[in-house]
Amino acid sequence: MNRRNLFNLIPALLIMAIAVWSCKKDEAPKPAPQVSGSKNSLNLIPEASETITLTIVAPAKFASITAAADKGTATIANVTGAGTEAGGAQLTYVAPAEIGNYKITVTALDQAGLSGTLEITVAVTAKPPVTVPAGNVSGTWVKNTIYVAGGTLIIPKGQTLTIQEGVTVIFDGDGSQGAPELSVQGSLFSQGTAAKPVTFTIPETKRTKANIFAGLWGGIQATQDATEMVLQYTNVEYVGAPTGGTNPSKNIGPYADGDPRYGVLFSNTNGKFVMQNSRIAYTADDGMRIVGGTILISNNLFVLTGKNGGESVNIKSSVTGTVAYNTSWRGATNAWKWSNASGSSATPQTDIDVYNNTSIECGWRQTKTGRGGSLNVEKGARGKAYNNLVVNCRFGTRVVDDADVANLAIGYNHYYGTDAVMVNEFYPTGTKFVKGNSETGKDIAGAAKDNDPSFVNYIVSTYTSAYPVDPLTLDYMPATVDYRIKAGGPGLTKGKTGFALKPDFTVNGVKYSAPAPSANIGAYGSN
Repeated sequence: MNRRNLFNLIPALLIMAIAVWSCKKDEAPKPAPQVSGSKNSLNLIPEASETITLTIVAPAKFASITAAADKGTATIANVTGAGTEAGGAQLTYVAPAEIGNYKITVTALDQAGLSGTLEITVAVTAKPPVTVPAGNVSGTWVKNTIYVAGGTLIIPKGQTLTIQEGVTVIFDGDGSQGAPELSVQGSLFSQGTAAKPVTFTIPETKRTKANIFAGLWGGIQATQDATEMVLQYTNVEYVGAPTGGTNPSKNIGPYADGDPRYGVLFSNTNGKFVMQNSRIAYTADDGMRIVGGTILISNNLFVLTGKNGGESVNIKSSVTGTVAYNTSWRGATNAWKWSNASGSSATPQTDIDVYNNTSIECGWRQTKTGRGGSLNVEKGARGKAYNNLVVNCRFGTRVVDDADVANLAIGYNHYYGTDAVMVNEFYPTGTKFVKGNSETGKDIAGAAKDNDPSFVNYIVSTYTSAYPVDPLTLDYMPATVDYRIKAGGPGLTKGKTGFALKPDFTVNGVKYSAPAPSANIGAYGSN
């Protein structure tokens, strides 16, 4: 080709280049990826899970995919199609424990940096209640479920009922002898947690101030055949219906026909009982009674136990073990009482270590003379009583003359009272055990309003010793109380440590040990 012809081609080549450039300039950008799911909404119960299949269309080629939930857990797995125009994945969502409406956002990215999203709505609703017919029960009750008792429930001899965290058990009693109870003739393991306790109660509409001492249902009643019971993070409330009718408790030794049932009863000399981090509240009589067995009762709260009488913890014959780090608020009679009488056997001798407990405003509803207060040691009982905080109670540590005084170790306790009525009974009159006996010389005890325990949030200086207190005038314990001790409180570092503890024992394959005593007097220590 000569030079002239070459020059003639140049215009044509320019025209072609311009045309190609124009086509590229006019080419539309590829769209952002799109995500779709096999479901756009979920309806779940708390902590349930569901898996959704995701489809991704990405003209600029699929790069990655993520998911986020404003509550609950969203996880992406099984991703396919990376680097192509079509991809897939699986989204697994686990609902939160809380009921409510939530959202999952799924985001897909392509290789051009563009993104596409999919929003999935989630409704978490309560599990429907499960009605349990009256009669025998065993097996496992599933977490976060409401069980409604259709009458008295019985765990048969040789069988076990395990209750998982977050379970509520409702007994709709009417306060009569026929009101239902949970009769434990085998083993009961109630396994709540701090976040999700197990609760034994009455219908919500009946949980009122007027029913605090009404005793509407029959509580947890373990017969002599019950072998093991563990209550962890478990609430028991509004108990006290009279025994009788067809309920099994009428045949248990402590009860006469018509007696109010205790919040919890355990009555096997050869059995094992553990209650920790739990609460017993609003009972017509004793919050708890133990008649035989090896026990560990620690870190519990007892609130308004007993209408006109009754202890928070009442221990009878042939019981050995530990009562430590518990608090009793406004119990009718004593907070902690132990005796080697009123059981089926006096062997082994009741021997209880009671230490680092707190008793607040107890004893003022007991109408019988000379009873009621904080710690009470009765016939034939032995043990230790150290590091207990007694605040505005009707009596201090009372040791009845026929207790096994020679084998009692008592001292390093802290007493506070706002007036002479309380102060004069720090060491109760009318008994042979007096100040100076055992190790009481190490007690903290002074005049009225001396040695305020310095609770973080509970005022003790305004309480008065009116007696007897009308139970109908009482209200719930304030939710804001804090019984920890402020820095500089008189009971801090004044307790006794290093004394021998009760031996370990095993229940349901778990070893339980008595907690180490604290030099800070009371149940809560310092803040």
